[in-house]
Amino acid sequence: MTKRHVRVGVRFSHEKRWRGDGQPLCVNLPELFETSDVEGSGFELAVNWVALQGLELWGSLGTLDAEYSSRIRRRAVEGVCDPVDESGEKFGGSPELSYALGATYSYGFDGGSEVSAAISWGWQEGETDRQSCHYIQDLGTETSAYYELDTVEGELVISKDSAIGTLSEAPFDRCPDRDDKEQLNLRLAYLSASGSWEVAGWVTNATDWGPDDDPGGNGPELASGFSDGAPSYDRREPPRMYGVELKYMF
Repeated sequence: MTKRHVRVGVRFSHEKRWRGDGQPLCVNLPELFETSDVEGSGFELAVNWVALQGLELWGSLGTLDAEYSSRIRRRAVEGVCDPVDESGEKFGGSPELSYALGATYSYGFDGGSEVSAAISWGWQEGETDRQSCHYIQDLGTETSAYYELDTVEGELVISKDSAIGTLSEAPFDRCPDRDDKEQLNLRLAYLSASGSWEVAGWVTNATDWGPDDDPGGNGPELASGFSDGAPSYDRREPPRMYGVELKYMF
């Protein structure tokens, strides 16, 4: 008979971080430095349940409230360096809500071998009401122009122009929202009776989720970890990937 039990974990956190680049914010303002002081509080809840022999179900929930406790950032308006105070604003890219669900199952055969399977699915809240973003302009000659955009008095403007671009004003009225993120992972494995070898197959991001295309290939970063370092403007997240593992114990 399998003894069913539930494990519950709760975690509260509070953290402060400081970052400064040590360089004057603007040439004409040598007394100001670009800084980013971040303060955040979080809550995490994790539950594991052994439902049946060999079957375990789990889930987790997390919340995060992070904001700039002190932030002065460089911004250019009409070619003039204009420091902007973003103290009290939400820390960019920090999800307020995320959760995950999963299950693992293992079955042992009479001969001693074992097969196991695992599935996990996670979701992370996107970001809305962004005050700054990037824009990539396709020039049609295998060349692209890069711009930085900022919200100034309720209007989105070009705060950092491109040396080769042709835009004189922001191409849209507001920065696009960042999509909610989700990911489904799967794994199936077989362990030999002697325990000396194991073979497994897996897939990550099984649904091939990726953020929706936004105007002009807009994105928060220019390169991803899934290229040779060349600009990859169309994707910020890993694509669907498959793999096979073979382990042998000597």
